[in-house]
Formats: sequence, structure tokens, C-alpha cells
Amino acid sequence: SIRDGLSQSSPNCIYQDSRGFIWIGTDDGLNRYDGFTFDIYRPVQNDTGSISNSRILAIAEDKSGNLWIGTNGGGLNKYDRQINKFTTYLPGIKGSINLSGRVVHCMAVTPENELWIGTDNGLSLMNLETGAFTDLNKAYEKMASLSGTTIQCLAVSDRTLWIGTSQGLYRLNMNAGSLDRYVHDPVNALSIPDNRITSLLVNKANMLLVGTETSLCITDQHTGIFDRAINE
Repeated sequence: SIRDGLSQSSPNCIYQDSRGFIWIGTDDGLNRYDGFTFDIYRPVQNDTGSISNSRILAIAEDKSGNLWIGTNGGGLNKYDRQINKFTTYLPGIKGSINLSGRVVHCMAVTPENELWIGTDNGLSLMNLETGAFTDLNKAYEKMASLSGTTIQCLAVSDRTLWIGTSQGLYRLNMNAGSLDRYVHDPVNALSIPDNRITSLLVNKANMLLVGTETSLCITDQHTGIFDRAINE
């Protein structure tokens, strides 16, 4: 709680990194917990190496151990542990011209060390080896239908990207470039139970768990059949 050193009592996201640290994103800073104490990262005026925004929405880690922080209005931040500094990526700025939005809701790292970024204005893709953003309109033509859409959550399974929005669930085949959409069908009990997708998780059995605003369902990723795990 705040009495124990947490900066704010309503976390937006929690992530345990490869070194065992617990990172907690709040509306008042990024918190790192080592099991005993909290270190808090907030924007510092005139310090370009500080985090860009105190409202933290998403946290991910790449293969090199760098942390990627999604903020509510401050774009994307990369935290370099070696120098204890943040690098900020904002739409329209050199080096991040293809970042789609300033509000980063979610992220997913692929086995190929690419970072998918879900924002309030669609999807973005960064090559973590080079730091370059992909022009998605050229790389994945089907993705144009998601331009301007708020991306709520992401999950990666091999070369499949699952995309959760308030208008349904999408599946991108990264090899073929195909994009499938799943929406609720009131006459089909095995369709997705709600179009408002809030969370996604691929479990150890390679099943996709889909959290919606009304219920939880599960699919084997190939059939398009969504079994409800919890009824309304």
C-alpha cells in the first residue's frame, strides 16, 4: 500500500522481470519493488533521461533485459538498466515517426525480438535489434482496417498476434499477412461472448484465454470456437 512505499494505490499494470523485480505501473509513477523497498520513477523537469509521463499503462521486457513502458499521453519509454535512463518515443518525432499514438495501452514481444505496441490510435511495430519502426501499411496491408482503433490488449503465440479491441478480437498471421476478426454472434453460443476485449493470455497448453467485459472464454487458437469458462 502507500504506507509501504507504493506511489499510488490503484495499479494499472504489474510485471515481474527476468531478474525478479516487480514493476508496478500507477497513475503516479513507475514503481520497482525488490521485496523490501520501492523505487519510484516520475518525470523530472528538464531531465530528458527521466520517464516521460507518470501515468503508466503497460510494461514489457525484451531479450536484452530492457524494459519498455507504455504511458498515458507520454508515448513509449525504454528503460536502460545500465545507465538508469529512459528514452522516449513519440509519434511524428524522428526515429519514431511510425509510432501510432501517445497513449500506449499494451505491448507484446515476439520470439524474433520485435515489439508490438497497442495505442489509442492503432498498432505499431518496432524492431528491437535496430530500434526502427515498421511501416505497417506496407508490411501488413490488412492492418489498415485497424488504423485509428484503440488497442486494448495483445498476445503473441509463435507468428500469430492476437489483438483485443472494443469492436472484437483480431488474429494476425504474421507470415501470411492475413487478418481474421471474431465478433459476438447472439445465435451462436460458441462465438466470442462479448466484443469488448479487455485481456488476452496464451497459457502453457497453447490455449488462448480471452477476457471480456462480461465473461471469460477459451479457444485452441485454430477453430474459432470460444468456450465460456465463466458465464455472465
